[in-house]
Amino acid sequence: MRYTFFLAIFIILAACSSSTPKQTTPENNTANNTFVYPQDAYRFHYNGRHVVIQAIMNDSVEISLLFDTGAQSPLFDSTFIALNKDKLGITFKKCSKRTITPGGVIKVNREIMGNIRMKAFGENKEFSGRFEVADLSKTRLNTNAIFPAFWYFENKIVLMDFEHQYFRILSQDTLYRLKKHYKSYPLKGNPVTFFTVTSNVEISANCDIKLNGELVLDIGAPGFLYLQVGKSPIASVILPKDLILLKTRTLSMNPKDTINREIINAKQITLFDSFNFQNEQAFLLNFKIAPEQIGFLGNEFFRKFLVIFDYKNKVIYLRPNQVYSLPHGPFCLGMKLYRSVDEKTFYVNSLYESSSMAIAGIRLGDKVLAIDGKPSEEITIKELRALEYSIPGSKVTLRIQRGQDIFYKEVLINELMK
Repeated sequence: MRYTFFLAIFIILAACSSSTPKQTTPENNTANNTFVYPQDAYRFHYNGRHVVIQAIMNDSVEISLLFDTGAQSPLFDSTFIALNKDKLGITFKKCSKRTITPGGVIKVNREIMGNIRMKAFGENKEFSGRFEVADLSKTRLNTNAIFPAFWYFENKIVLMDFEHQYFRILSQDTLYRLKKHYKSYPLKGNPVTFFTVTSNVEISANCDIKLNGELVLDIGAPGFLYLQVGKSPIASVILPKDLILLKTRTLSMNPKDTINREIINAKQITLFDSFNFQNEQAFLLNFKIAPEQIGFLGNEFFRKFLVIFDYKNKVIYLRPNQVYSLPHGPFCLGMKLYRSVDEKTFYVNSLYESSSMAIAGIRLGDKVLAIDGKPSEEITIKELRALEYSIPGSKVTLRIQRGQDIFYKEVLINELMK
């Protein structure tokens, strides 16, 4: 009898251990803690510059969408469309125009006729309007389409967490419970393209420059702060080369505070250049946007906060992150390289002061002639992306040109400091 009892217990335990385990909430290990995603979280991928989500187009084809608050209509990659034309069941008409993307101005050659369906964020939505087609490989954005964020978030309350890379679609009751932990700011502007907030910007040098106007909130903009310095009814500013300090008053946790940002690299600033300051980066633009605007805030700003966009009531809520590191995830190189116009060299477009490259003496604007002995003109985009995600402990040798000087830098890649 005793043996029969133990045999029965053994059979029950064996059956339990061999059964299919229960599904658990996805986890993400950050530092020494394990982050558990909310049940209603929709994951996105942040590649260090842009927000990309996965969706299903026309019930049949998986597609990666780069979310851009400033996009006025979807822009699809021509190669993706050509490969999936039959599955998608779409028709075109030819056109010729130009459009602005997060990767620069490119030529649109066709338009998709009819409606499209996109399944994402738990719903299958049908859209109608103007759907443009262009060669997105020229933008180096590595996505199948650029999609207006508003098209999915219209009349919704959206929480965006850059640290753990997920969206949540909140109910009004959930917002009511959460918002006591956030600071709120009213939003203006046309939500089809973007939202704006009022800001003051002061630039200190030999002469002080003060700009008052609105900053566009743009999820598609990869950097921190973009300032308009071209022709505008509000301001036409040529920034001095000895720029030393930039002050902003916008979206501060204390509205009375003026945030002083000391510039690290501020020499020989020209249009289309950028300069670094503590954990942030400002870019100078010379194209015209709306008359009342002085620039816009991008992803690097949002990464400092948990952000709730209340598209329904035109309010933004911010809650500072306890830890803000630059840049995100495995991107340990700490700089971004872009090809020169002649495509024979790279130039340093973004540089974080906590990175191995900055500590080794690499500067914003440096030309990179060769990497590990291979001329830059022979390096493919795939090889460049692999370099940007170099493993800590590896060494990279760069041949640098700075002005008339040419020299080598051997850099040991370390974990980014926080």
